[in-house]
Amino acid sequence: MIIETNIEDEMMSGIRRVVTGHDDNGRSCITEDGQTVNGIKIETANVEMFEVWSTSGAPAQITPTEPDPTFRPLRIAPDALGTCLRVADLHPGEIRLPTGSEADVSKTILGHGDNPSVGMNANADHPTMHRTETVDYGIVLQGEVWMVMDSGETLLKQGDIAIQRGTNHAFENRSDETCRIAFVIIDGKFTDELRAQL
Repeated sequence: MIIETNIEDEMMSGIRRVVTGHDDNGRSCITEDGQTVNGIKIETANVEMFEVWSTSGAPAQITPTEPDPTFRPLRIAPDALGTCLRVADLHPGEIRLPTGSEADVSKTILGHGDNPSVGMNANADHPTMHRTETVDYGIVLQGEVWMVMDSGETLLKQGDIAIQRGTNHAFENRSDETCRIAFVIIDGKFTDELRAQL
């Protein structure tokens, strides 16, 4: 089951987010200090995701103040030439293949238009194996998690950083404690050489 939520939902423990900006005199100031309000829980995958911030386009436009860019349906990919910062809580337990409405929402979250080389991989051995046309920096904040690839897997522990370069991958928490991992997700483009291999 997928549950879209806000910070009042007790199932999710939000992230404190401090946002800076400029006052009317151009002096730096804190414009927001509170918890993230946009999140989603995918029960079959044992994951909760919190949207922290995002940018649209490059270079990112820096204004004196800015409305919260996370007030939109959550999806994995950033806008074209954009970025997003997301924190995921990966809980222990069996991971099952999403079905029914959960599968539909999972496709929407991973949506990349008509690009057949991205999204959920139905033929993979792992039920949450997926690929995005992005470069992702994954920083393990607490706990540990296995990163599963088409060929091989490795254990990531607190303080480790994974650089995900548009590859097919999945995460699985085989411990008995929640793993929290932060992702900086950067819009990318497959080269013709790589696209021909996929």
